[in-house]
Amino acid sequence: MFDSRTLGLRGFSAEGMLVDARLALPGEADVMIRNLFENRAVAYIDAHHAAHGCFAARVERHGAQV
Repeated sequence: MFDSRTLGLRGFSAEGMLVDARLALPGEADVMIRNLFENRAVAYIDAHHAAHGCFAARVERHGAQV
């Protein structure tokens, strides 16, 4: 679904604080999501369509209390 889109990925802590962010070009979403989750402080990632900033999806770390 996201392979053809440029996405802004924002990684948040369990407390809702922005920890890190990435821009995923088409075909890079999986790699960038995994990259953000390498930071143990990231509990979830909000994905937004880069062009207009519209919310696309939330990706939660398995077992995270969000």
